[in-house]
Amino acid sequence: MDIETINFNYTQVPVVISSCGGGAQSESKIFLIYHLLLQKDVESAVYKLWSPYLESSISSHSTLIICRVVKDKLKMTVLK
Repeated sequence: MDIETINFNYTQVPVVISSCGGGAQSESKIFLIYHLLLQKDVESAVYKLWSPYLESSISSHSTLIICRVVKDKLKMTVLK
């Protein structure tokens, strides 16, 4: 997985997620942020960028670990 970001209103915002699986039959995917929504609502645009990626990851892997920072503390969620 690779995440590309841009500086948008003095904040780093993910705009592209690329994913390539291992093995002979796995496929590569690219997820792009909806740029018009980004100009209106950054949080919704980022959510809509990550949602398809996470759905794809959950369906193709047995375990997914999601890490996020909430009030300066790292929170981890494990989905099986």
